[in-house]
Amino acid sequence: MDGDELRRAADTYRRGRYEELVVTGGPILDAPRNCGPRTYAERAAAEMRELGIVEPALVVMPSSATERDRTYRSALEVRRWLESLQRPASAVELASHGPHARRSRALYRLALGEGVEVGVLSVLPSEYDLTHWWRSSEGVKDMLAEATGYAWMLCCFHPDLMASSEPVAPIRPRAP
Repeated sequence: MDGDELRRAADTYRRGRYEELVVTGGPILDAPRNCGPRTYAERAAAEMRELGIVEPALVVMPSSATERDRTYRSALEVRRWLESLQRPASAVELASHGPHARRSRALYRLALGEGVEVGVLSVLPSEYDLTHWWRSSEGVKDMLAEATGYAWMLCCFHPDLMASSEPVAPIRPRAP
């Protein structure tokens, strides 16, 4: 999510009755070394801090580098964190980038299991008008990528097979 989308998620957090705001995400592959956040979770956390949401309400949960199943692996990290709490969670609300929200919700539901209700806040993209996505190249790329990803998830994603392939070899960040 970009800065504008993160601001909208922060506004929702402030208006709601949420206990924590958890930011997740793996390495930023094109991030320059020793300059700024190294993961999307750290980037989102920096934005949230600027917006006045700070620890302990802000939980930063970077994910490991992997070539595939990034959203699902982030969801597994959230599951591990929820399981470590003294008070079990019965519901979470996920904020995700517009077209990615449906797939994100499905993957979080798989990772968190039957006992946790997963809601979703689809944060409208700031790069294009979602109601007329076909009028911009960004909208077309976004929608085609998400439609393909969702279809692949429905037919080919099997989380039970991931256990046998853990850990996935990390991807190498690009040189600065």
